[in-house]
Amino acid sequence: MVHAGISVVSSSGELVEFVEIDVDDDPGITNICWGGEDMRTAYVTASSTGHLLKIDWPRPGLRLNYAG
Repeated sequence: MVHAGISVVSSSGELVEFVEIDVDDDPGITNICWGGEDMRTAYVTASSTGHLLKIDWPRPGLRLNYAG
């Protein structure tokens, strides 16, 4: 079983939670960014398969500096 996911880390460097992502034998979760009206949609890349995943996220993420 492959355990792929995203580690949520506090500003002090402590692990807050690990969000496991079921990606069918792709351990290569490499990038994440947020979008949507409320910034609660996470777009995640699974690099081994080349898939882009869209995930509902429990809290808002940060906007990219160059976002319109």
